[in-house]
Amino acid sequence: MFRRRRASEMPRDGNVEPVMDAGASKESGSDTDDLSSSTPIGSQSEGADSVSGSPDSDTVRPDTSTSSPSSAASDSKGSAMSASTPPRTPGQGFVPEIPRRSAADIPGAPQRRPTAPRGNEESKRLLVGKDISLSGEITACDSLVVEGTVQATLEHSQSLEVTDTGLYRGKVTIEEAIIAGRFEGELSVRGTLSVKATGVLEGKVRFNKLEVELGGVIKGDISPLTEE
Repeated sequence: MFRRRRASEMPRDGNVEPVMDAGASKESGSDTDDLSSSTPIGSQSEGADSVSGSPDSDTVRPDTSTSSPSSAASDSKGSAMSASTPPRTPGQGFVPEIPRRSAADIPGAPQRRPTAPRGNEESKRLLVGKDISLSGEITACDSLVVEGTVQATLEHSQSLEVTDTGLYRGKVTIEEAIIAGRFEGELSVRGTLSVKATGVLEGKVRFNKLEVELGGVIKGDISPLTEE
């Protein structure tokens, strides 16, 4: 570095001489020495490249074995399907059909007798209760049971039953008759007439077969049916 001299330090002849500062020269010299002793820039870059290119055992590298989200989703879907669907054993899908055999096909099995439908029988059965009084004409009645009082004409029927509390007055043409109460009128029975011990029958009576229990009473015109 150069330092200007003061006017008092200037030579009288007018010549200006540069004056070197001892400290500055020393610093410049040290800087030069440092630059000469330092490593060139090119050599430093080459060394850095060589260092960065060499393998380092302490360097932590990313784990490339981690599966992607799509593969993880497919793995989870596959595991869910395997968990929900049970493994099928060979032959599990085929179930042979075995025909069922009825009792009629089995030898030695007891055979059931066909039962007659009860709907029609019950629908054509007429019951007259104890406190009921009925009068008129009764037709198309298969079975008539009298527990109360009936005053009517009965035709085209199968059976008549007068219980011990019943009273029947009228004309009856029937297949079978059971008299356990009181009958007054005309009775024609093409089959069997049965008079119970509590029965009383008065009037004109025609029958094919007659059964009278001990205590039964029959009064009137009584005779078997004659073939015409």
